[in-house]
Amino acid sequence: MIKKIKESTKLWLLKWYKRFKTFVYLFSTWAVIYSTVNVLELSIGFEYDDVLAYTSQAYLKAKNLKNDEFYKEINENSHLDRIKIIPFIIYKTAKLFGFSTDIIIDRKNISTKKILSKWKDSKIYFVSDSNEKYEIINNKKYLIFFANSDDGIIQAKKANVYPIRIKRNQKSLNPLPYNPGKFGEKQIPLSQF
Repeated sequence: MIKKIKESTKLWLLKWYKRFKTFVYLFSTWAVIYSTVNVLELSIGFEYDDVLAYTSQAYLKAKNLKNDEFYKEINENSHLDRIKIIPFIIYKTAKLFGFSTDIIIDRKNISTKKILSKWKDSKIYFVSDSNEKYEIINNKKYLIFFANSDDGIIQAKKANVYPIRIKRNQKSLNPLPYNPGKFGEKQIPLSQF
């Protein structure tokens, strides 16, 4: 009886020791990656519309408005935006491994309080033209830039940043040009959902 107790205790301890050892190896690997990324100050950029979020509901709500009222309506209705699963997982994984993540939104900076509070763990830039987008991408020197629009891919390539295309949902109302693969960029499969 005592022999069985000793044997089962030994097996139990070995099992938990192996689990602990595995945890320590994984944690150590993560710590090295996290530290390296932080020391090198690596960052990743994301477009917002149809990259991190499916925003067509907000665009639909504002479709009859013009200029500043249009952007005000879209920005105030960020609660209508739906998170895109695969890009959001990439975003959170990058944060987990220590990457600084920035979001570039192709809209005017009007009534942005709601959208800023929704993504408060990232630096957000509102741009109204391609030159502004290029300046941000070029100055920040992102390791990777995830884009949906042709403009995002073009500006990343001009800034010598590696672009990756996030596919657009078929029902998207995003007005920016979209031609996947046209510039030889990599695409994330199933990223349209």
